[in-house]
Amino acid sequence: EADVGIATSWETAYPLRDWQSCWLKAYFVQDYEPDFFSKSSYAMFAEQTYRFGFIGLTAGGWLASTLKNQYGMQTYPFGFSYDKALYRTDTLRRKTRRLFYYARPPTPRRGFELGLLVLEKVAQAMPAVEIVTAGWDLSSFALSFKHKDLGTLALSELPDLYNSCDVCLVISLTNMSLMPLELFACGCTVVSNRLPCVTWCLDDTVAELAETEPEALTKACIKMLSDD
Repeated sequence: EADVGIATSWETAYPLRDWQSCWLKAYFVQDYEPDFFSKSSYAMFAEQTYRFGFIGLTAGGWLASTLKNQYGMQTYPFGFSYDKALYRTDTLRRKTRRLFYYARPPTPRRGFELGLLVLEKVAQAMPAVEIVTAGWDLSSFALSFKHKDLGTLALSELPDLYNSCDVCLVISLTNMSLMPLELFACGCTVVSNRLPCVTWCLDDTVAELAETEPEALTKACIKMLSDD
C-alpha cells in the first residue's frame, strides 16, 4: 500500500493504473512520448496514458498546456535548471571559431539528419570553423565535412567542452533538452529550432532560433559564428 504512486514513463503508467492500493496517482511526464514512435500501436499506447486521470507533473509549460488542453489532465509544470556546481564560465576560448553539435543518431527527436545537413552547409560557407560533435560515436558514419568526433563524454568533461565552443546547435523535436541551460551557464551561444516545444523556455532574447529546416538553421549558425 502507498499514499502516492508516480509513473515516470508510458510503460510504467499501465501498472500504476491497475494498482489498487494507492490513494493518489501522479505522472512525471518528461516528454511527449507518443512522438517517440511513428503512427503505431506503441504511439497509441503512449498517448492513452494521458487519459488515465493521473495528476501530471510536467517538465515545463509546453507539456503542461498540451496535456491539459488535449487530454484534460490536471497538470503542474516545473522549470528547467542546471547543476551550478558543474557548469560555469571560464576562459577556455580559442582563436578559431568552434561550432559544437549535440549528435544523437539513435534518438530521432534530436534531428540527427537535419543537423548533419546544417553542418555540411556551414562547413562549405565557413571552412575555417572547427566543427565538434559529441553525444554518440560517429566513427561509422561517412560524413562529408571535416569534424572532430568526441563520442560519448562523461558529465565532468562537458563544462570544458562547452567553454571551448562559441556556438552550439541543439535540435529538439519534442520537449526541449536541458542542454541549452547548461550551455548558457558556460557562456556558449545556442542555436535551436523554433517549435512550441522549444519556445516555452527559449526565446529570441536568449538564443538564436530558426525554423526547423536546413537553410534557416544554417543561416542562424553562420550569423552567430560571424558575430563577435
